[in-house]
Amino acid sequence: MTDGPFRDLGSGFVRLSGLEAPRRAPSTLSSVEDVLGELLLNAHEAGAKSIYVATSLRHRRFRTLIVLDDGAGVPEALSEEIFAPGVTSKPGSRAAGLALHHIRASALEARLCNPRSPTSLKVVLDTHTLPERALQSTSRRSDGPSRTSKTNLLATALDFARTHPSANLYLGTPSETVARLIYNRIIQKSGETRLGAGWRIGGDRGSEGRSLGEVVERLGFDLSGRTLARVISGRVPAASLVEAGGTGKRMIGRSGRREVEGARLALGEKERAGIASILRGAAAASYLALGEVRFESREGRVEIRAEVLYPEEEYDD
Repeated sequence: MTDGPFRDLGSGFVRLSGLEAPRRAPSTLSSVEDVLGELLLNAHEAGAKSIYVATSLRHRRFRTLIVLDDGAGVPEALSEEIFAPGVTSKPGSRAAGLALHHIRASALEARLCNPRSPTSLKVVLDTHTLPERALQSTSRRSDGPSRTSKTNLLATALDFARTHPSANLYLGTPSETVARLIYNRIIQKSGETRLGAGWRIGGDRGSEGRSLGEVVERLGFDLSGRTLARVISGRVPAASLVEAGGTGKRMIGRSGRREVEGARLALGEKERAGIASILRGAAAASYLALGEVRFESREGRVEIRAEVLYPEEEYDD
């Protein structure tokens, strides 16, 4: 089709013509949170049932967002075309994907890392030119993003979860997100190779037998071998599910009872996970990361030992 309100690009994608693109385009992107919101809507309109968001901040300035989803995906031939003005996969609605052109114009980097199974989009933003929203907090720095900026991103994710309850949304650091992708079998072991364990992306046989580093790199992640070893050993917690109730991250809740043996308190797995989630939030507020958490129940007290690390983009260098 070469005339009318849009031009057919094939595979369900079109380029809007005339005034249609500006009329349906999203409002101006004025913050990192606006970008995340548009990426989440884009995934939802592609039919995603599960969405994974990995976020990291380098040098307290450069924010990376990697959004993966199990939606319809993008034909490889259109991997660059989707960032062109007016290109969308839904000409009759809000028009999924129209924001991608504006996101790339505002970003240092915006690219489609993996077109299908799952679709993976990576965006790198300079918060000096596209800021993160500041909370009303005395901890806000004058020389960069708020120390509570991750909370702002969580609030954006929470708003999405409230208005789109049918989608499962996970939010975490890159290493936590990779741990979640492995736990949810989006990334799977595919047997042994002469160099060790082989991995693949879900049902994609084309990625069969690759190293875990190669698989996560294909999805847009840049993680060191040391970090991946921590993920495989279970020392990195999986990214949390964002739910509509409460404060955002799912606190894997209490069982409703405590088992007591004399003066000794026994903590179950759910209680330990809830405590670890609180500690992760406290660490993130100071630009730190939480490593291994150990619990020891003794008479009259419970000892909690937590490994606190610099964010991976620093301690992996």
